[in-house]
Amino acid sequence: MTTADKSNQNDAWQNAATWIQRNGGHVNALLDYDATHRQVSIRVSPKKHASTNDDRCLDGVKEGEVLLRIPDSCLLSLHSVEGNTFGKSLFAVIRSLRSPSDEEDAARFAKRARLNANAVENRLDDDGPLYNDEQDIILAFFLAYLMEQLNNEGIQQQESNSTETKSDKSTTPWLFFRPYLETLCTNSSSPARNDPASSRYSLKDYTDLLPRQWSIDMIERRLQGTSLYHVVLAEKNGLIREYHAVRSAWIQRNSNSNNDSIDNGLTAASFPSLESYDIMMAIVTSRGFAGLGYDGVDTMIPLLDLLNHVRGGSEDGLTALKGDGKMSDSSDGDVRCGNTDEGGCNGSDAQAEVIPGKKYWRLRTADVRYERYENERVGDGKRDGESSQPQSSVVGQGGGVKVTAARDLLSGTNLHMTYGAKGNSTLLGRYGFCIENNEEPDGSCNDALEIQLCPHTIPIQLQRGPKSYSYSPFVQALQLFYKEKENADTDHCSRQICVEGADTSEKSMNDEETERDDDLEAFLDECESDSDIGDETFNCYVDDPKQSTGEIALGSMEKVHEQIQSDIAALKSLTTALTDAKLRRTTNEFAYADRTRHATQEHYCSILVQSEIKTLSFFLTVSKTLEHQLLNLLEDTSREELYSQSVIDMDDCRLVDCCAKETTKHILDIVNAFLTIRY
Repeated sequence: MTTADKSNQNDAWQNAATWIQRNGGHVNALLDYDATHRQVSIRVSPKKHASTNDDRCLDGVKEGEVLLRIPDSCLLSLHSVEGNTFGKSLFAVIRSLRSPSDEEDAARFAKRARLNANAVENRLDDDGPLYNDEQDIILAFFLAYLMEQLNNEGIQQQESNSTETKSDKSTTPWLFFRPYLETLCTNSSSPARNDPASSRYSLKDYTDLLPRQWSIDMIERRLQGTSLYHVVLAEKNGLIREYHAVRSAWIQRNSNSNNDSIDNGLTAASFPSLESYDIMMAIVTSRGFAGLGYDGVDTMIPLLDLLNHVRGGSEDGLTALKGDGKMSDSSDGDVRCGNTDEGGCNGSDAQAEVIPGKKYWRLRTADVRYERYENERVGDGKRDGESSQPQSSVVGQGGGVKVTAARDLLSGTNLHMTYGAKGNSTLLGRYGFCIENNEEPDGSCNDALEIQLCPHTIPIQLQRGPKSYSYSPFVQALQLFYKEKENADTDHCSRQICVEGADTSEKSMNDEETERDDDLEAFLDECESDSDIGDETFNCYVDDPKQSTGEIALGSMEKVHEQIQSDIAALKSLTTALTDAKLRRTTNEFAYADRTRHATQEHYCSILVQSEIKTLSFFLTVSKTLEHQLLNLLEDTSREELYSQSVIDMDDCRLVDCCAKETTKHILDIVNAFLTIRY
């Protein structure tokens, strides 16, 4: 980035801050923007260097202090779109392309999320013309329209014109939102104000931000074999199909074949290009905020969307010192993105704070809180919690979004917010970056691998870590490989025991991320000790449930033998499927690539591929170990032998992590839980 580029970026921050304040908002004077690192921080005041005072808040911001107050007039949402001629025409077109009912929309969305990698072509044929979320579509088209109108006019406004009043919002929204649009531009993209030759804004940094924007060859090279590969191809084709469907319907409604304007003054030339729409869809899906606009609509929030992502933790939470002390995530809402860094959002691993004299880490939380506010005016024109920094005399009307300090922030602190606990496939596909070692202090991994292990079945989401995360996915995966039993009662009972407490309905594991089964959690808690085994567990194998637990009838033992053989057969099939899935990923050139090239797209792809291989190795080890234990049980099915502890082959464990003792424990816990519940 050249000196001129940095100056333009810093000017964009100042222009946006002035614009927000003139429209009734507030920007804390201590906020600073570093264009070189694309980082928002608390400004370092001169007295910090001269002072020896150890007061942590003297030269910074106190917890609860208002950092930003963005009024509704400066939020770019559906309400901004509907106030403009082009926006109104866009609403009409989207309605005309919408499916007949919301239920059909939801069903199509669910189908798109669940279909397997081999059915991408059918998915594209079966889906309607709109692939993405309708709000995202409208916002992306409108942003593309604003940027193209700004470029087409070759804007060379004076500074006063860059902060147009609200009355211009409906007639020339590209002028009104120009200060915000400038913050989206990066690297040589803001035109010089006195150079007519450089009057165009460019968003070149967003042309390959997300995997779906890469060329087909690049997608093939970087993502082949991963769970993201077919998803990205579907997104790429879906966006192109969507664009042409909307454009065709819009032109038919708003112009004629001669490109002459109709009554509303719009022509075919008014419609944004595919390239502009593609870029703006990347910006909307990576930087938008869900539900923070007026009436709960999604919105773009100026300046707040420049904050970078950090993996946070519960406030004031403490966790025992384990491994590298990675944080757990806590989400303040559906945040889509903060900033970009070398082609992706600037994600980072939070560094834990070691408490002196204690073997604990204090979990780093996001530095800011943000929430919707409605009419929070007070008598003196100031709003609750605002600092005494200079602010505009113009008082905003209605509501907006308020951003406050989540903790005391020292001068020089880089500000972050957290997107919540998300896997690397989501982070790369939606935001353009990955996080190495995307794990929590308890050893659970946020990288949930959605994979179809058996044809014509729904995908299973495999997540490595403690059995509270990994047991249910394992038994659901195993269930896919049981052959139909001649004895329906035995089959029903065996399946019920295997997944006792787990949800086996035909739904995507994505649903379980947000809706945990209470029965499953209760059951897993019971598995912590052998004393929690219930008599009903053995009803399938004990002819008389009233018998003592040390006695098993001969007929029941035969059933045990049959069940063990059935389990072994299913485990062999599962092992084969997992091995095949792992081999597909090992053919990717980034499977064993050196990940020292920090913050590059290849670096992120390498993180994703290797994480998926690690997850598959984890469940392979579980499957092989359990099969080994069951083979031993076939030789001796006495009661004591049924409760023998599993012993894991450490050579298998090295497939997962050569030095992870916690991983070994997690694998043992899954195997022992299965044996305890099953037998």
